[in-house]
Formats: sequence, C-alpha cells, structure tokens
Amino acid sequence: MENNQLMPEFSFVSNDPNRLASQCFSNKHEIFINDYLLEYKKYISGIQAPVSGLNAASIIYIPIYSKNIVIGVLTVQSFEKY
Repeated sequence: MENNQLMPEFSFVSNDPNRLASQCFSNKHEIFINDYLLEYKKYISGIQAPVSGLNAASIIYIPIYSKNIVIGVLTVQSFEKY
C-alpha cells in the first residue's frame, strides 16, 4: 500500500546485490535505515529506483521465516526520515 492505494505486485531475485530486500533475504538479517540517502551505502553500492511508487526516506526490512528457512521479506517504508 502507498498513500492508501494498493500497489501492483512485484518481486526481486533473491540474490540481487543492489536491492535492499535481496540483501535482507540473502543475509538473513534486518535492515533499519533512518535516512536512506545517508545510509544506503552500508548495504548496497548505488541507489535503485523503486519498481513501483515513490522513493522512501526511511525503511525497515525484516526477513520472514518458516521452519528456520527465510521465505520472504516484510518491509515498512516512510517518505519521512526517522
């Protein structure tokens, strides 16, 4: 959902080194970014345009587990920092 609108479904390959969702999935750890423009370099080499919607300013990615296996990623994003 973005601005109370349902976004189109999309996905990423799980080993894309330049997508935060893929980094979360592959490395099996949470990613917490308070200011995307300052902190993205901790995880990826370059800023990626969103597949859908607007650029986020702060982001959380959390791996989703089933029986100790990562099966997906949950994300919450905001247009405001922190």
